[in-house]
Formats: sequence, C-alpha cells, structure tokens
Amino acid sequence: MRLLYVLLFLQLSLIVVAIPSDRANLFNGKKTTEPEPLKKNEQPYPKAKVQKSEDHKNAGTPSADAKSAGEITEQPVRSPQPTDTDQKERKLLSSQTDEGGIIFSDDVRQCILNEHNMYRRRIAKGEVPHMPAATIMNELMWSDKIAEKAREWANKCEMAHTPQGYYCGLDGYDNIGENLATRTTSADGLNSDEKLKDAFKWALNSWFDEYKNYKFITRTCSKVCGHFTQMVRDSTEKVGCGIAMCSGGVKGFRPGIPSYLIVCNYGPGNNFANQPPYETDASKACPQVRPTRKDYLCTGNGKKGPEKCEDKTNFCSTWKEQGKCKMCNNPYYQWMIGVCPKTCGIC
Repeated sequence: MRLLYVLLFLQLSLIVVAIPSDRANLFNGKKTTEPEPLKKNEQPYPKAKVQKSEDHKNAGTPSADAKSAGEITEQPVRSPQPTDTDQKERKLLSSQTDEGGIIFSDDVRQCILNEHNMYRRRIAKGEVPHMPAATIMNELMWSDKIAEKAREWANKCEMAHTPQGYYCGLDGYDNIGENLATRTTSADGLNSDEKLKDAFKWALNSWFDEYKNYKFITRTCSKVCGHFTQMVRDSTEKVGCGIAMCSGGVKGFRPGIPSYLIVCNYGPGNNFANQPPYETDASKACPQVRPTRKDYLCTGNGKKGPEKCEDKTNFCSTWKEQGKCKMCNNPYYQWMIGVCPKTCGIC
C-alpha cells in the first residue's frame, strides 16, 4: 500500500535581542529603560530584532510559525572528530527509548554532522546559485548536551517549538537556534541506522533547499527560508539533533498516523532578522574559536572572546552588580559581553 506522506517544517531562533539605546524589549515583550551610563558614555545598542511570525513569508529570518517542505543529499565530507565537554560512551547501534526518542549510534551522529558541514562548505566555496561565498564559515562540532535536549523535545511528539528561554545557558550559549521537521512513516520506518540517516538527509536537504527563497542582497524571503539561514549561520559553533518515532502520530501534524519528528538545535543560533547569515568579506580572518582555515571552513578549538581580554569602560563593575552580565532573560547581555568581556567572564 502506497505510503502517504506530508512534509511540514517549523524553525525558530531563540535569541536574546540586541536593542537600541532609547529602549529595551525583553524576550517576553516586556520593556525596560536603558540605564543612564549607557546613554551618556557608550555607543547605542545594535539594532537587531527577532522576526515576527506573521512576517515570515517576506522576512530574512525564520518565524515560529513558518511551514514548508523539501531537502538534501550529497556525498558526506570529512569532518573533525566531534568534541563536547563531557564525552559519553556511545553505542554501536542506535536504540529507541521508552518515550520514542532514539539514541544515535556513532555512525548516525557522524552522518548528521558531515551533512551539516557539507552544506556549509558548499556555501563557503560559492557553489550555491545566487549565493555569495562565505569567508569565515565555522565548521560545526557535535554537542551531546544540545543533542540530549533536542531528543527530549522530540520525545513529546508535538510539532511545536520550545518555550522562549528553554535553551538559555545550554552548553554555555545565551541563544540556541531550532529547526523542526516531521514526516509520516511506517511503524518500522526508523528501525535501522540507514533509515535514520535517510530521515536526517531528507530533513537537512529540505531546510537547505530554502536558499531558493532567500535574497542575500536584500536579506528577504519570497517564501520560508529561515531553516536555511540557520543552517548556514557562520558564527554557529555546535549542532545537536534528536529524533523520535511517534507511533501515535505527531500532535499538530497527523495525529494517529505513525510519524517521526526531527529536532536540530544550533549553538549559538544568532539567527537575527535583517542581518546576513554569513560574512562575505575575503579580508576577514577566522574567529578565535575556530582559528584555522581548512578546506574553506574555519576549524580548530580556539578560545572564545576578544583577542584582548579588556573592558572598554569603567562602568562594567557597576553594571555587573546590577545583573547586566547575567546570560538569560537579560536584554543587555549581548551588548555587555562586547563592552565588558573581562568583567562578565567571557575571557
């Protein structure tokens, strides 16, 4: 019997927003006034904002309600060994949890990582039609911590994004990007590593294919393109994905019909509206965190933070006492780590 399948995608970047100097908008929409020291002695906050969901069809970044279809297959390329702060013993074969989430084998995890870096390398090499070449594209590494959270969310078998702030602080990042994909399948549709690989290749290919909807020069979308911009965000350092086999269906998609739900998270997400997803200036050097250029990507394990670990103002200690170095639920964080990296413990 022919299997009927439907494609559906959701994508969200969870970000702490950099704000203008005359006011601040919190993640949850609450407003707070900027402190006097910032007004009188420092440059304005950069004007970046989160794209509203109702604008996703014409926006350069994804929305919480973006829906679409389509995605990848290309030969995997060599990727560095994944690193994480806590290395865990991995299984030779993937296995399913009681909730439906699947714990990857090394082979599946490496396939997901290779596929991500293959697409990023294509962008860096200038191989994608109508897309300029990226010049400081980070090579992604795998994060077990991020992947574990992705699997936990996939276990819920619901086509919905995580609440705002859900990932803040995860693996040391103040913002995590999130891509979702779901598809109907047979009851045994994920019972082998090869089927798991195929599921992820389908999802990643669909997300990347949204480049056709993105205009780099104007930073706008003709249709949904946020999954693509998240996949090729050059400053992203790590990725972690999860998948669940939902025998009772995915809520908000096809309840009652066996389906799988894929969640891929990116740290940091940095998928800001009205900003290009990657740098195109050939004079730029690779960032400290990925200091070595190899096969068009920036790789290696360097240090985070600025080259010189020094504050740019004498107000940093005062602002830290006021809680402005706090990572989560703090509209000043992104600006503070640029102005007060030493005081805020960034370097």
